[in-house]
Amino acid sequence: MKKTSILMLLVALIAFSCNSGKYGDFDKSPNELLYKIIDSKEGHKGEIGDYFKVMMSYGTENDSILFDSRQLQEPLMVQLGQPYYKGDITEVFSIMAVGDSADVIVSADSFFIKQTSYRRLPDFIKPGEMLVFHIRVLDLVTKEEMGLLEQEKMKAYEEQKKTLEETEKNNLVEYLKNNNINVKPTESGLYFISKVKGTGKKPKDGSKVRVNYTGKLLNGKVFDTSYPDIAKANDVYYPQREYIPLEFPINRGQVIKGWDEGIMMLNEGGKATLIIPSQLAYGERQAGELITPYSNLVFEVELVEVVD
Repeated sequence: MKKTSILMLLVALIAFSCNSGKYGDFDKSPNELLYKIIDSKEGHKGEIGDYFKVMMSYGTENDSILFDSRQLQEPLMVQLGQPYYKGDITEVFSIMAVGDSADVIVSADSFFIKQTSYRRLPDFIKPGEMLVFHIRVLDLVTKEEMGLLEQEKMKAYEEQKKTLEETEKNNLVEYLKNNNINVKPTESGLYFISKVKGTGKKPKDGSKVRVNYTGKLLNGKVFDTSYPDIAKANDVYYPQREYIPLEFPINRGQVIKGWDEGIMMLNEGGKATLIIPSQLAYGERQAGELITPYSNLVFEVELVEVVD
């Protein structure tokens, strides 16, 4: 045999030996996933479509932790499915059973780009780097059981939704009564109370306007304003923000519906109080820290200018 051939063979053997040493105690699945069962309890195994309740963390090979499910409020739920690329970590769940613990080695490139919403590798990950996953299966929920659980959650959500909607209505009625507000709402439910009659232009559909405002909850708590002095007085001041009138086009979805409707009822220079029920504001969504789902909102607004 030629010397060059022997040299190439030695290099190949050394490379294989290094690889084997690094992951030598890991098994390789049919789909080329590197895994090692640390502790097997021989519990129930799942079928495609079932869910494992798991505790999972992962990080780089130098022990930098990137994610730990113990920081979540509830255990992580993973549905068993077919792997769709070589080394797909989802394959390990078809191998594991309830009570099992495993370590898994996964390509960071594949995981972040194929498994998550990342379009490219995060800056803190190097191309070709591997991730180490530590997984423990806590429980198994069958596909049928999960369906029942989802139905129960939806039922509880609908009941909570009805309660919040009823509370919202009662709170609004009480607010109107306590503040001696007798104006009739518009067809949509908006309460418009004119404070200063404007004499300038009136905005039309699509008009770009500039508006000063202060937004409050029914309890009087200010959550936002375009006035720096009001922001400072109510502990909602942010130095990095520019406190100027808000500019937006009418009826283009850039502000809540109650604003679109209310601002169109003003002329330049006009001021008004807008009492906005949640269906014209943020509805069942949370908006920031203070605006909870089904919140009625009160805005003091001034139409500064109709730009065009």
